[in-house]
Amino acid sequence: MTAPTVRPGVYRLDNTTFVVKPNRANTRLYAMQLISAPPRLMQSGDVAKLELEYARGVVYQLTEDDRLPAEEVEKISRVYGRCLYCGRGLKAATSVQRGIGPVCFKRVS
Repeated sequence: MTAPTVRPGVYRLDNTTFVVKPNRANTRLYAMQLISAPPRLMQSGDVAKLELEYARGVVYQLTEDDRLPAEEVEKISRVYGRCLYCGRGLKAATSVQRGIGPVCFKRVS
């Protein structure tokens, strides 16, 4: 398979939202599908309504045209309330706008 042509970020394909991020070794990209889940209480006391699920092979189907604008990412991160890359809670306004926390932002930019 050829390498993905997209960069880390949030994408929408066929009305499904995906988060593209690098693996821990930062050697490959993969896609996670954002799915609705029944509200559940997290250990931190927050309530999670959305989850990320691995989407095998989708990273090769995405294009930069599928990338969501910043306004859409902000809406999703407000509903999710968490970093779209690692799942940690977001508090700072700039982090919510990006949909990604400061540590993950440094890692993927």
